[in-house]
Amino acid sequence: MPDRRIRFCVRLLVMVGAMIAVGPLCPPATRGDETLARRTAEARALSDQGAGAFKDGKLAESIEYYTRALAIYRDLGLRADEAASIAAIGDIHAHMFNYEAAIPKYEEAVRLYRGLDAEVSLARVMLALGRAQMMLGRRETAIGHFEDALRVFRSVGDQARAEEAQALINRLR
Repeated sequence: MPDRRIRFCVRLLVMVGAMIAVGPLCPPATRGDETLARRTAEARALSDQGAGAFKDGKLAESIEYYTRALAIYRDLGLRADEAASIAAIGDIHAHMFNYEAAIPKYEEAVRLYRGLDAEVSLARVMLALGRAQMMLGRRETAIGHFEDALRVFRSVGDQARAEEAQALINRLR
């Protein structure tokens, strides 16, 4: 009986993920592969558990969940999800005031997002990267990241984030 419930939950996660995903759930050549769909659903469930653990203040546990999801996303070649997981791990490190650990995660996510041409996601990570740099006293580097993010937020019409980026730039100048 519990096995049946787990299978139902995995199928439900796959369907929900397919409905809200930005792109296809799986690479086109393998969409029909049930194993791939199951692994994708598992990774998304791990990401959700990571987010839940973060909200509950269980930061080490959250990193563990995101790291496990990251390994699956990498294996499946789901680069946008891979970048999001890496950025989430960076966010957790930043939340723990461990900016030296957050920065390489953000930089890795930036590289992935640039390769995907995902400007808004890239800008959000650039904003977080700028904050981490700012907290370590690296003003000029932080300003550069904030300016990059500001350009994107203005170009897509995200007024709130553009104002946030501009306020951070003003604060450092």
